[in-house]
Amino acid sequence: MKCPKCGFEMGDGKLYCEKCGNEIRIVPDFEPEIENSIIETLTTVAVETEDFHEEEPLVEEKSAGESLLKRLTTRQWNIIIGFLTAIITLTIAVSLYAYFSNSVSFRIQTAQRQAADNRYEDAISNLDKAHSLEPENTDVLLLQAEYYLALEDEATCIQLLEQVAVSETASLNARNNAYGALVTLYEGHQDFEAISDALMSCEETDILNNYKKYLAKPPEFNYIEGSYDTVIPLKLSDVGEGTIYYTTDGRKPSESSSVYGTPIFLENGNYRVRAIFVNQFGVASDVVEKNYHIEITVPTAPEVNVYSGDYDKATLITADAADDCTIYYTRDGSEPTNASNEYVGPIPMPLGDSTLRFVAYSENGIPSEITERTFHLVLNTSLRVAQAITKVCDYQILVGKILDYEGHTPDNNGVYVYQLHYCIPVPDLGDYYMIYEYYTDPAGKKTRTGNIYAVSLEDSTISKATYERDGTYIIEAIDAVPATNSIITESIGAE
Repeated sequence: MKCPKCGFEMGDGKLYCEKCGNEIRIVPDFEPEIENSIIETLTTVAVETEDFHEEEPLVEEKSAGESLLKRLTTRQWNIIIGFLTAIITLTIAVSLYAYFSNSVSFRIQTAQRQAADNRYEDAISNLDKAHSLEPENTDVLLLQAEYYLALEDEATCIQLLEQVAVSETASLNARNNAYGALVTLYEGHQDFEAISDALMSCEETDILNNYKKYLAKPPEFNYIEGSYDTVIPLKLSDVGEGTIYYTTDGRKPSESSSVYGTPIFLENGNYRVRAIFVNQFGVASDVVEKNYHIEITVPTAPEVNVYSGDYDKATLITADAADDCTIYYTRDGSEPTNASNEYVGPIPMPLGDSTLRFVAYSENGIPSEITERTFHLVLNTSLRVAQAITKVCDYQILVGKILDYEGHTPDNNGVYVYQLHYCIPVPDLGDYYMIYEYYTDPAGKKTRTGNIYAVSLEDSTISKATYERDGTYIIEAIDAVPATNSIITESIGAE
């Protein structure tokens, strides 16, 4: 089509002259079949009109009042009707064509028929017109991408697919199809880096899950960078399938750096943590970097009320630390941690040689230095442990609970065993052996019954001891044996 102003040859569908800028009044561009039909009809009408003028001249009027219509012959009437019919038919044809030519579905269907006949250029031209009618219809762009690929114009195909992939108006299905086509194209060239780059612009979780193995996004850190007053367990996570490599001293990470597997515990000091993610195709992400300053306030070690040394009397050991700390301890000399026994009150000093170690943990989980005490306790008493246990057995035989000192029961169904647990001092009354009762069933399983017997080191009397939840022991005299005839209460640490 030529510009009516400057005569420049223009492309189809142009609204303005590319040379002079003149606005073009668009006249419908008929399909060949419709155009031929219109030309044939107009030609027939023209011939018949000429015959009407040559062969059937009008008869002169007989009178001034005679109607012109009455003077027309049947043939002349047929020609007029045929001409009017042709005009109406042409008008309808032009209207229908104008309607369909402005229909996106008509253009798409036409393009699909043309593509089926391998007329890809014509099909693309029709899709260009469809796109101009509905610029937001991304299905048109997907079809165009397919036809450009058929013409081996991969660059234009990729450009159209990327346009659909990032379109805000495209449906989720259209975008997923666009990413799928891009992945197929790039994978064919083994260009896995291009696949990752294309997916980086996607924010749809459903789409990313479909192509997760191709992603190479930088690792994510569970702590923002900054200053901390506690040890932080730094975790690195990825959204793809691959391996995280990291450094903590600022060096650029690579596949020869440390492999991330478990949290990185950052203690006192400065850290410049840098990490990358490498997917299973060897594509590395950008380097992500976070800086941390860790300045931990270490709690003061627990204070213990007794010093290491030799002792000859029952002694309670107490420990103290800051209010925001929890104390833990061990009795066997092993290193205490927050998984050891929690200190809740005074601890009886064990008989013989012992080593107790204490540690305080702050609310932030920071341990103190360890406080250690070693003791050698030999009680200054004539009543030995074995004698105290014999006293308890005598009582149990007397009441019929056991038959002998081995603890056999009357029903011969298991045995009772009595063992020294510790020795505690009782204000104003002296020291007591605390004897715990255990039951061993026929299968050999040993369990604590909960019965506790207190034997006085001063007069060998037996009392019943009960431990309360608040850490209080209640010592009560029992019948059938010499008793203190009093209730003695002493708060000591729970075992």
